[in-house]
Amino acid sequence: MIYFNPIFLSGSVHGYDTYDYFIIDPKYGNETVLRALLDEAHRRGIKVIFDFVPNHVGIGFWAFQDVYRNGPQSPYWNWFIIKKWPFKLGDGSAYECWWGIGSLPKLNHSIPEVKQYLFSVALHWLEFGFDGLRIDVPLDVLDAENFYRELRILIKQRYPDAYIVAEIWTLSPEWLKGRHFDSLMNYALGRDILLQYAAGRKSGDQVFRELYSYYSQIPVSVAGMSFNIIGSHDTSKILTDLGGGRLGSTPTNESIRRLRLLVTLQFTVPGMPVVFQGDERGILGSSSYYDEHRYPIQWDKIIPEVFDYYLRMSWIKKHSGVENQHYFPLRLERAGDSILQRV
Repeated sequence: MIYFNPIFLSGSVHGYDTYDYFIIDPKYGNETVLRALLDEAHRRGIKVIFDFVPNHVGIGFWAFQDVYRNGPQSPYWNWFIIKKWPFKLGDGSAYECWWGIGSLPKLNHSIPEVKQYLFSVALHWLEFGFDGLRIDVPLDVLDAENFYRELRILIKQRYPDAYIVAEIWTLSPEWLKGRHFDSLMNYALGRDILLQYAAGRKSGDQVFRELYSYYSQIPVSVAGMSFNIIGSHDTSKILTDLGGGRLGSTPTNESIRRLRLLVTLQFTVPGMPVVFQGDERGILGSSSYYDEHRYPIQWDKIIPEVFDYYLRMSWIKKHSGVENQHYFPLRLERAGDSILQRV
């Protein structure tokens, strides 16, 4: 599966300040290019999901521009929570915005027209050919429980196999009971448990207890289709997290061994391993230093040992279907020299 960060018209590189949900950003192409990509992906048996951002828009969003120009006379005045008018674009004190960032005005989901508009966006792109959606900051949406319950009903009625995954960083099983999401972005598993073990910050006994607690709260059907992510556009590159250094550094052999251990765990727990672009090449980058982790992929750079290991684990994952799986005793020890040397 491919998960795209926002590809719709926006005012930034990151794309989370949407200007128009129905227009492909020209820097990526157009609908013809997207159609060709989806058709080719599906021909190869690859599903594709898009990033759905229902909480906020950008200051160039057409309805917000109308409010900016016409104030209370705008038919979209109630689509937002305006504190004062007239205002300057980007003035986060004049209207509700995400985390106080003036370029990200927040939508008012208590207005039925806003909900219907957002629902139509999701359904439009599923009809276009996407296989599901990843929902950005879902818990920041007003009345999130009812919003996503209604959205799920609409989606599953028309597209029962559509995959709905939400960006919730904590273990939150209450959202996985068949009323809202199919999966969460499994940072709670990938970063809070597996990464900490591979980095040597948690013992095997501790991780075993945490895994036991984690899976005791997740239905088996949910665990089987979990979105198991460790690194993303919101985190450092995982090799950096494991002591490999920052962008431009040469990672140590120990950090590479720790990465192999982490990848082994990620690809052998239930669910779908999700890899952020570049991690499979051994690219480095710190999220705390000028967004190094989002630096363009250096296609001429690769650590063969890392890439080959991802290929190896991908092959194992692909060829270890349910019919080939056997239960076996699980024993974890501290991720010290002995276990690292065996990975």
